[in-house]
Amino acid sequence: QELVQLHQEALSLREACYLPAQLKKKSSMLTKFLDQEGGRLKLEKHLRGREVVAKLYRSVAQQAPECQAIAGRVKTDMDAAFANLQQLQAQHQR
Repeated sequence: QELVQLHQEALSLREACYLPAQLKKKSSMLTKFLDQEGGRLKLEKHLRGREVVAKLYRSVAQQAPECQAIAGRVKTDMDAAFANLQQLQAQHQR
């Protein structure tokens, strides 16, 4: 009798733990998906910034060639920052 009661209690405890574990697993997968999506949006935002800097560089070359060296440094720094961001994202996805 006591053994049957203990077995029923163990089954009810197992069922009580199953749902929270399943919810935790599903929420973990959802969080991972949303994190990846946010990373893509962040990458796209930086890519647009890089395009703006390239456009600025071309405008400076046409309108103020004496400042082209400064614009070139900005463009180089932006390219390096973008490459660094891509590298960090690749490491994060592993």
